[in-house]
Amino acid sequence: MAILRSHTKQALRSYYRQARAALDPLEMTKMDEQIMLQFLKLNIQKKGFAFAMSYIPMRMTGEADTERINHYLFNHIKPPVQVSYPRTDFNTLEMEAVLPGSGTRYNQKWLRLTEPESGEVLDPLQLDLVIMSLLTFDINGNRVVYGKGFYDR
Repeated sequence: MAILRSHTKQALRSYYRQARAALDPLEMTKMDEQIMLQFLKLNIQKKGFAFAMSYIPMRMTGEADTERINHYLFNHIKPPVQVSYPRTDFNTLEMEAVLPGSGTRYNQKWLRLTEPESGEVLDPLQLDLVIMSLLTFDINGNRVVYGKGFYDR
């Protein structure tokens, strides 16, 4: 893929959305596997993490499959890492980490973003790990996201 220098974030978003949409499902699966392998290198088990915030991927946009990571955190780490999910307020542009319960229902918002309707709201300082979505990033690790900047706040 070409690196687009001196383009606006809007142009970058458009370019990389199109690039993602063009990915073959098999190619996406291979990329998801690579992400999982990189995640496993973090050796979360030894760090004693208690709480994480992840997200439920919007697969139609080509987002990485975080469900494998979320499942790993809760089912393969002892004691399990409690995985919370973001709940956003598009009026205030604020986000909170919600730890869902067994009866939690989920709804979809902007861009079909799936979020818990209820659950325990965690203090951000409780989070040991945050897995955040992105559209792309540059060589310096600067993210280009979908446009609302929830994680940046």
